[in-house]
Amino acid sequence: MSRRHPRSVVVELRNDSCSGCNVRLRQMLTTDIRRGEKIVQCESCTRILFVARPVPAPAPTR
Repeated sequence: MSRRHPRSVVVELRNDSCSGCNVRLRQMLTTDIRRGEKIVQCESCTRILFVARPVPAPAPTR
């Protein structure tokens, strides 16, 4: 895989598309990615996909 994709093997799901190859994914795959219960690869480029989740702000200190 490193020869085909030397820069990144794990990429973000953006607008229901792989951010590595920009191919729109089937709804079943995007649902699986959002659930985060299993590792899902893009059917086109085979990169591993993830959904970025916002990091909660730290609680204010007194």
